[in-house]
Amino acid sequence: MNLPDAAALHAWLGRSVVWRGQPYQVIEILDDGPALVLEGVEDGHHIQADAHGRPRREARASVFIAVRDQDGRCLHPDFVELEAANP
Repeated sequence: MNLPDAAALHAWLGRSVVWRGQPYQVIEILDDGPALVLEGVEDGHHIQADAHGRPRREARASVFIAVRDQDGRCLHPDFVELEAANP
């Protein structure tokens, strides 16, 4: 099985996906891992804390999805759950 590397994942930037029944947009690719950063696209906002844990602002929920499992040999189960959103 060919595992995608960070360079191949850059084509995912901006793509709409569904993960665990919720719509997200891929907003960043983390080369270390690699991993995808997803941002929720629904109206719900969460209170985001600053570095000291104090609530500072409202922000959309974000999720980090690892591409490979811990051993790096297989796709991570969370990555496998991603589905392309309907256009």
